[in-house]
Amino acid sequence: MSTVIDEDRTRALRALDRQFRASRTRLRYRVLRHPLRLAYPTPSRLQKWKQHGFSLQVKARTPWGQRIVVTLPDDVSISLRWNGFFEYDLSVFYLRHLQRDMTFIDVGAHVGYFSMLASRAVGPAGRVFAFEPTPSTFSVLTMNAGTEPNITPINKAVWSEASVIDLHDYGPCFSAFNSAFRARLPESVRADLTERTYSVPAVRLDDFVRDQGCIPDVVKIDVESAEMHVLRGMKDMLSGPRPIVSLEVGDMDVPGAARSRLLVEHIMSFGYRAFELHNGRAAPHQLREEYGYENIVFAPSERADQL
Repeated sequence: MSTVIDEDRTRALRALDRQFRASRTRLRYRVLRHPLRLAYPTPSRLQKWKQHGFSLQVKARTPWGQRIVVTLPDDVSISLRWNGFFEYDLSVFYLRHLQRDMTFIDVGAHVGYFSMLASRAVGPAGRVFAFEPTPSTFSVLTMNAGTEPNITPINKAVWSEASVIDLHDYGPCFSAFNSAFRARLPESVRADLTERTYSVPAVRLDDFVRDQGCIPDVVKIDVESAEMHVLRGMKDMLSGPRPIVSLEVGDMDVPGAARSRLLVEHIMSFGYRAFELHNGRAAPHQLREEYGYENIVFAPSERADQL
């Protein structure tokens, strides 16, 4: 298994940049270059699928050549199918900063895009632990993880204590919004969702890394309003091993969810510095009262100059 970081980092970054620039052109022009991948299903058909709850598993290809199974018309899957990547800035950041033999923890792995990226980046001796609590999404994650031997998929939630929690599943069309809280979607969309609730096991990250005997280098957190619970369960990690942390933020006034500013301040209270990403590069972050969707990266103060 070759590694992106050691052998293909520059090539992967260039391919990702090409895909990013192509994604900003009109879809009909891109269809001419990739008719099999982009001509079907059309955007209008995908919208109808969402309205009727129809889903379809297909394969996508990342810019660095990995094949990944996705479930249309989920928003993440559409991006991967059409563009080959999701969240450009965070993808570039990981391609630049993940190194051989690192341990990467993906909290909220979904179908496994970032886990697969990290798998190639850290190489055969590195380790990737991918947490995904939704049973149907986990089955797709397992298929994708099966192509990368250093990924360990874990069908559990990450929480502030070892327990069993209720998880709201909004179906394959909206699987990226599954949460222990209300879906982070406009009311006009939520009103038409079909919801199922599962009881799922949950673990603390501090307990998990102790039981695994591993030292995490990077932790990605994308858990749809449950961020504070994850952070409260990794206090020892933030004080001890002090990994780099990426955190998805965004204030959607979800009942019971912590405001993004509190999340940022919480991590910074452990002696971390916050950075925002622009074209994959980290710039010092200034606290805001309200946040839209983005990823904030945190580094221990003693290693912040590495970003």
